Amino acid sequence: MKRFKCSILLVTTSLLLQLAGSVAVLAAEDRTHQESVTSLVARIKSMDPFRMISGISTTAFGAVHMETAFAGEPSAAPLTVQTVQSFADDFFSREEVKQQMAGAVAVVVKDGEVLLQKGYGFADVAKKKPVDPVQTVFSIASVSKIVTATAVMQHVEQGSIDLNTDIHRYMGQAKVHRKMGDPLTMKHLLTHSSGVKYADVDILGAKSAKSGQHYPLKDHVMRNEVFVEYKPGEIHSYDNFASMLQGYIVQEQSGLLFEDYVDKHIFQPLGMNNSSFVLTPKLKGLKALGYDGDGQLIPDMLLKPTVLPEGGMVSTGADMAKFLLAKLNGGELDGQRILQPETVKQMLTPQLSIHPDIPNMSYGYEYLAPHIFHGRNVPIKGGAMLNYSALVMMIPDENVGIFLGFNRSNGLTMAFAEQFMDQFYPDTRPKPVFKTPSLQELRKYEGLYRDYRIGILLTKVKANADGTLSVSDSIGTSAKYRQVDPMLFLNERGEALVFKEKEGQITYAQTFMNGNGWAGKLSQPRVYPDLPKQHPYRKYADGISSMINVGHRWSSYFHSTKPLTRAQFIKHLVDFTETGYSPNKSIFKDIKFHSYEKEIQTAVDLDLINLNYYKNGQFKPDQVITRQEAADIIWRLYRMPKVEVKLSGKTDKWAQEAVSFVVARGFFGPEVKPDKTGAFNYLSTKPLLTQEAAALFYKIALPLE
Repeated sequence: MKRFKCSILLVTTSLLLQLAGSVAVLAAEDRTHQESVTSLVARIKSMDPFRMISGISTTAFGAVHMETAFAGEPSAAPLTVQTVQSFADDFFSREEVKQQMAGAVAVVVKDGEVLLQKGYGFADVAKKKPVDPVQTVFSIASVSKIVTATAVMQHVEQGSIDLNTDIHRYMGQAKVHRKMGDPLTMKHLLTHSSGVKYADVDILGAKSAKSGQHYPLKDHVMRNEVFVEYKPGEIHSYDNFASMLQGYIVQEQSGLLFEDYVDKHIFQPLGMNNSSFVLTPKLKGLKALGYDGDGQLIPDMLLKPTVLPEGGMVSTGADMAKFLLAKLNGGELDGQRILQPETVKQMLTPQLSIHPDIPNMSYGYEYLAPHIFHGRNVPIKGGAMLNYSALVMMIPDENVGIFLGFNRSNGLTMAFAEQFMDQFYPDTRPKPVFKTPSLQELRKYEGLYRDYRIGILLTKVKANADGTLSVSDSIGTSAKYRQVDPMLFLNERGEALVFKEKEGQITYAQTFMNGNGWAGKLSQPRVYPDLPKQHPYRKYADGISSMINVGHRWSSYFHSTKPLTRAQFIKHLVDFTETGYSPNKSIFKDIKFHSYEKEIQTAVDLDLINLNYYKNGQFKPDQVITRQEAADIIWRLYRMPKVEVKLSGKTDKWAQEAVSFVVARGFFGPEVKPDKTGAFNYLSTKPLLTQEAAALFYKIALPLE
C-alpha cells in the first residue's frame, strides 16, 4: 500500500465549491502559495456549494509517475466482502485520513450484492455519536444530479421529453435568455454543454434567503437572468443551472412538484425511505452534523430555491446502495423497475468527449482524472458543500458501484477512489508511445487558456525545443507534457492535457487543473499606443489585456499612471474572476443607478467588501481607491491565515493583515521593493494606479511568471 500523503490543494468552499480531483503532488516550497490560491478558487467557486474543483488535488497517496501509471502487469486483488472490508478499514484507520474527517459512510456493491456498507467516525463529534450506515443521513450535494438525471430519463422513456428537442417546448412560461437562435436541448443540459455563461451566478441569490421561508423552484426559474452565451453543444462547462432546469422540466412535464415526483417514482420503488430532496423533521433528526474543512461545526446553509434538483438531496449509505444496485441491474431492484436497461447503458456511457480517449460527460455522470481510473469506463459524480462531501463511482464493465459520504468538507472521496482502483483494478495498459514533434509543430498549442466556468483559472502553454509543452497555471503548478496524439499530451504522472480545434484552429483545452470543464484560448494582447515596449509595466498590461481592460474604458489608451476609483477596481475584479453579477438589491445607498452597481453588489455578496470600513451606507464608488483598500479586497478573496511580513511605511492597522498577505504573495509590480533590512514599503495609503492594478491581477493569474 502506498504511503498516504496530504496534498496542499485541499479545497474547502467559501464561494463555489467543486470537485476534488486526484493526484497532484507538489513541491514543498510551493505549498504556501498553492494553499492560498486554492482558497481563492474555492471562494470563487463557492457560488456552487455543491462541487469541489476537479483536477485540483486534495489528498494524494504519493506521486504517480509514468512508469507506474501504465504498469502493464496486472496484480489485482480479488474484490470480495473480506478484501474490500479490509481495504476500507485500513483507509479510514489512517491518522492522516482521520485528521480530515468527522464521519463517513462507505458502500461498495458488486454483482447484485452489497460487499461493504459501513460507517466510520462520528455523526456528532462532540457527543461521539457513531455513523450508522442505515440510519445516518448525509447531504450528498451534487451527487443529487444523477438522481435528477434519472428522473429526466424516465420522461425520455415515456416520450414526454425528447433529448434533441428545444427545451422551451417543455418549460411552460419560463424562458432561458439566449443571444443566438440555436436550439438548446435536454441533451445539452444533461452533458453540461448548454453554452450558459455564469451558470452558477443565481446561487448568489441565496445570500438573501431567510430562515423558515419556502422558495419555490418554479418562481426561481421564472426569474432567472442566465444567458446562453455560446452555441449549445459547442463547449463543456460544469453547469448547476442546467441541472436545476432538468428538475424544473420534470416538474412541468409530470404535474408534480419535483421532490414529490422523485419520491414517488424513484425513492419509493427502490425502498429509499431515508432519502429526499426535502429535509423533513424526521430526516433532520437523523442527519449527521456538518463540519467545515477545519473541523468546525457549521449550520446547514439556507437554500434558494428550497428544493435544489442540482444539489439538495439527503440520503444514507443503505439507501444509496439500493440506488447503485438498481443502476447496475439494468434499472431494476427487487422487481421494481425505474429505468430500462438501454437507458441505464446510455447513462453509464460517454456522451460528450473532448477527445476519443478523454470523455467528459454521460447523462448526469462525469469523467474526471481519467489517469487514476486506468483507461476504464468509470463514470462518477462528486459533490461537496461547505460541510459535506460525497461521491458515486460506477465501473459498469465490472458491475461495481461505490458511494462515499462525509460530514466534513475534504478531498478524501477521490483519494479513496484512486486507492480502490490501484488495489482492485490496477493499470494494465501498455506504456504510451510518445511522439517527437518539432518546435514549429508545437507552436499552435501555445497561448493562454481561460476556464469557461471560473475565469480566474488560467493555463499558460509554451512550446519547447525538446518536443514538450511547458504548462503552468493559476494554482501555481507547472509540468512538462509529451505528445501521444495530435491533440493529447501526458505529463510524468499520466495526467492529460487535451486540445480541440474549431475551424482548423486550436480553440479549446482541458487541463488537469479543472477537468470538469474546458478552457478557451484567449486572443492576442491588446495594443496600447501609450505603452512602449520598454515600459516596466508592459508585461503585466499585455498579460491580462485579453481578460480585462484596466486601461481607459472608452479608448485604446492605457493611462498607466491614472488612479483607479473604488468602482473601477471592483469592476475589474468581477470581470477578472468572471463570477457573473448578483441578482440582489444594492445595500449601499449611493451606488443605485451607478454604472457598476451590479459589480459592487456582487462584491458585497461575495463578502469581498469590508462593510465596517464604509460608513452610513455610503460606498463612495467614484472615490480613488487606496492600495491598502485594494489589498483588503484581494485578501478577503483568499481568506488565508495571517502571514508575518516585515513592513515599512504607513499602513493603517485594519489593513495590516491584508497588506502583509499581498506582499508575501508578491502581488505587486516594480513599485514595491525590499529595503536593506528586508522590509517592504507597500505604499499602502497611496492611490492604486492603473499600471499597479495590472501587475496585481497578472501576479494573481500567473503566479509562476
